[in-house]
Amino acid sequence: MSMNSLSLYFHIPFCKVKCIYCDFYSVVNRDQQIPVFVDTLINELQTNPPPADQYDRVSTIYFGGGTPSMLSGHHLETILTSIENTIPFSEDIELTLEANPGEVDEERLTDYKSLGVNRVSFGIQSFQDAQLERLGRLHRSEHNVPSVQMARKAGFDNISVDLIYHLPEQSLGDFNSDLQQMIALDAEHISIYSLTVEQNTPLFQFVEDGRISMTPDELDAEMYRNLCEQMDDAGFRHYEVSNFGLPGFESRHNSNYWNGTHYYSYGPSAHSYNGDFRWWNVRDLSEYFIRMRKTGNPVQDREYLDTSILKDEFLLTRLRTDRGINVQEWKTKFKEPLPAELRQYFEFVKSSHPGWIQITDASIRLTEEGWLFTDTIIGEAVECLISN
Repeated sequence: MSMNSLSLYFHIPFCKVKCIYCDFYSVVNRDQQIPVFVDTLINELQTNPPPADQYDRVSTIYFGGGTPSMLSGHHLETILTSIENTIPFSEDIELTLEANPGEVDEERLTDYKSLGVNRVSFGIQSFQDAQLERLGRLHRSEHNVPSVQMARKAGFDNISVDLIYHLPEQSLGDFNSDLQQMIALDAEHISIYSLTVEQNTPLFQFVEDGRISMTPDELDAEMYRNLCEQMDDAGFRHYEVSNFGLPGFESRHNSNYWNGTHYYSYGPSAHSYNGDFRWWNVRDLSEYFIRMRKTGNPVQDREYLDTSILKDEFLLTRLRTDRGINVQEWKTKFKEPLPAELRQYFEFVKSSHPGWIQITDASIRLTEEGWLFTDTIIGEAVECLISN
């Protein structure tokens, strides 16, 4: 059996506050459980490691959450030592940890850097205090620049920052101001998301009740077009719908998700994928502890990925990237050419909406303008596969 590298994800579910828009699993006011959580997380990794006969190294590790920067240097060192004792690190491993501005100091960042973390991602989200307060963020705009500066002093030369737009009552001028301040941080990578109102969040209820008004979709599209233009002027490569990197600083971990690389994930609510199955852990910290203590296995369920599902996901992930669908990759993966009906559909999109899609013999990719309609295009492409 051929050996492969893989990606590892560790979900750190602790937060100091819960943002009203966040649908990721997290808990607040349970910091005292971090030590037992670290021990349990390591136990999960050691009890359910990636199969040694399939993977010979780990190429990327990502600590997400939650707020991973609530881990002390000692706790992170304990986890990393356990990982490296389980599966060797690639020499050029990308090791990312998420942090919140104003919640991490230079000493802790220096500890992280000394332990091998070589990429830090700050959840800045906005430079407007009113928006940060409305979203339930703990930090304020005054923390944004110092946090990035502290990371530089700690030795980080690969910094990512997150920005959200399409915020309640946000004007185009507000967004452009946020974007310019974000670019001025001189980070190597910027993730910029249009705010989605997720059903199981307080934001959803506030919008339903009329307590919060979202900006119109037309303004959202105008913000996106401004975003694309300004990020291009700043020298960033728009390599995925919501992600921009300076050349060579694209997120390798997230790119592995979109490229179909296998990933094993640990912690409550974490999802894993090995090419044949997807499985996921219980979405509750207490239940996670109980299952690990009783059975050593926190998996809630798993799904077999048959060919039809894999084809759908191929379209979903590849069309989100600037590389798009590689025709030869499809043929190699599914042992058949790209269906004629699918190519015909993409040709229809090209003829009816010039500028949305680029088609060659070798690849099919959406343009930045086409990415505005990603969900519709992918949905209709999947329908072509179903009817094929």
